[in-house]
Amino acid sequence: MLTAFEKAPHVGGVICDGQEERIAKFIHMLTVMMDERKKMFQGGNYSQYVQVHGVAIPALLVVIDNVGSFREKTKYIYDDVLFRLAREGVGYGIYLVVSAAGIGMSELPTRIADNFRNILSLEQADKFKYMEALRVTHLGIMPETDVRGRGLANVDGKILEFQTCLLYTSPSPRDGA
Repeated sequence: MLTAFEKAPHVGGVICDGQEERIAKFIHMLTVMMDERKKMFQGGNYSQYVQVHGVAIPALLVVIDNVGSFREKTKYIYDDVLFRLAREGVGYGIYLVVSAAGIGMSELPTRIADNFRNILSLEQADKFKYMEALRVTHLGIMPETDVRGRGLANVDGKILEFQTCLLYTSPSPRDGA
């Protein structure tokens, strides 16, 4: 799914299944980058650095589609790096976005999920899955079912329904092209 963004000018690259060497190099690069930024910021954080120096170094967005599958296929060897990235990355201007089928050992471990500040939950099997993902004990709203891209988000303590979409620059397969 993320290959749709591969040619965008702001995308550094897309790594797909079966590219273990590229994954290893990328994870090593991320670890080095976090260490370098930690030294560069001298106890401060990315936001403070930008206020003083301007956007001299870019913010990074690391996106992992289907994190459960990624973890399984890489034999869980990058879990500690994912945990560090989720816990410390924002302070270094490195933001982690993942898609997962839920929170738990086979998908997104709780110790990693606990470090996410914002969670969007697309269609789930039942309201309890939404409650687990959004970290709430009660839902006053349920999204319309069977609508692709429909979901719930916790925004400032309020559960809101949202709709998302992916825009294509070429004709959609549904248009008969």
